[in-house]
Amino acid sequence: MSIKSWYLKYINKKKNKRIEAFTQRPLQVQEKLCKDIFSYFKGTLFEKEFRLDKIKSLEDLKRFPVTDATILKPFIDEIKKNNRPGIITRDKIKYIAQTGGSTGAHKYIPYPKKLIKSFQNFQLKTAAHSCEYINDFNILDKGLLVNPATLVTEENDGVTIGMATGIMTKLAPSFSRKGVYPSIDILKISDTNEKISRIKEEVLHKDIHGFSSPPSFAIPILEAMLGDKERITDIWKNFKIYIWSGSPLRNYRQRIKEIIGDIPTFEVYSATESAVAFQYKEEGKLLVDLDMSVFLFQEVGSSLDSPKLTITELEKGKRYRILFTTYAGLINYNVGDAIELLEHNPPIIRILGREKEDVTIGGAERIKLEDIHKIIDLVAKEESLQVSNFFLSAYENESQKKGYRWYFEFSHNEVDANRFLDKLEATLASKALNYSYMRKGSARLLPPKIEIGKQGSLDRFLSERKVFAQGKILQIYNDIDAAAPIWDFLETNDLINQKASASQ
Repeated sequence: MSIKSWYLKYINKKKNKRIEAFTQRPLQVQEKLCKDIFSYFKGTLFEKEFRLDKIKSLEDLKRFPVTDATILKPFIDEIKKNNRPGIITRDKIKYIAQTGGSTGAHKYIPYPKKLIKSFQNFQLKTAAHSCEYINDFNILDKGLLVNPATLVTEENDGVTIGMATGIMTKLAPSFSRKGVYPSIDILKISDTNEKISRIKEEVLHKDIHGFSSPPSFAIPILEAMLGDKERITDIWKNFKIYIWSGSPLRNYRQRIKEIIGDIPTFEVYSATESAVAFQYKEEGKLLVDLDMSVFLFQEVGSSLDSPKLTITELEKGKRYRILFTTYAGLINYNVGDAIELLEHNPPIIRILGREKEDVTIGGAERIKLEDIHKIIDLVAKEESLQVSNFFLSAYENESQKKGYRWYFEFSHNEVDANRFLDKLEATLASKALNYSYMRKGSARLLPPKIEIGKQGSLDRFLSERKVFAQGKILQIYNDIDAAAPIWDFLETNDLINQKASASQ
């Protein structure tokens, strides 16, 4: 057995002991982490500004308001201008992660030493658990391809600013860097096409056993590898696992399956702001890593002033907004995601997606994203179609009256846009009575429109705009302006094949 394999098995045993702790004493684990995080801010400008010395327990933390990344902006500006110890944390911050997320607005998250260590521990647990999942601890002995996020996105003399995955790849322990691709030199490349070309040169003839990347970025990389081959195992004979995060796999499942066949997939729930959970035993069921951040929760749809709950106070089957408190200075940070608790011991959750991805285009219908998925799946099945990607946004007329504007991509199917839209409209009206009333009863909604694009168009938008960050496209845009850059891209690049509008 190699040293790397032995080490991963050792980490796996440690991880299993931590899972026992998460099961038997989750509150104690979170209380201890809470105290350690706030001691990390002791004596800093950040602590003084927000009187963080008053927070000594989870109950104290519950009284602190919900925040977003703007809480850090003046301190990030100070670090960029005059980096030194004592601004946010006691030590000097050497790295800042930049993210645009699903909103497109840049956010900056400091990566102090303790946060980096937390991410590294999470990555080791995830690697070990994925090896246990496929019963093979030799991945690091062979080849592992990871998401090639850009290492440096802004130049600054006092701090390295880049994408989180690029930073963490650079900071991976030296013993594990051998056999992990792409190289640091490739991470420094900003041009997407050049980066993919260089990755292909570097790994095409390597013995790659695993690949970790958001599906929207994995597909163009894997397609570049394939050439005239059908499956990635025709290239990498020993390929054993695809690890994904960053955007829902369901939008890409068909194409991923075409490329990797029946190779196992493994889900990780991680954001630039904090890692959260990884696939436990079954697809869709994720174990929360209580060592990573302090997690508090509020019921979805409640005000931001509503009571905050620890993970032990959650009820099975209910939907909750998740809040992070981390070594980076994010305190009760609202990442915008919604989860459902599946099990208490150990804490197992299901990711529901963005909290605000309920449809409210008409102002009152409020249709859940999961219900939209069910309706689309039903119509697609009836029509023998495979939806590979979609999103829904609004459009409006001169009177500012709104209607639904659908965008779809299909896998290898001939589609009649008018027929599909009519079926979709009828099914939506039958399943969502509020929608039916607003379309026919009150006539508050305009007739829906549909546009069908070339397969891969949304992936192209992401790859050209996000440069291998953990970017994603939302599936619901109630705000017309938020979806405008996507529509502009699709129209400018002539990526729309069909258009149709429903009758009154």
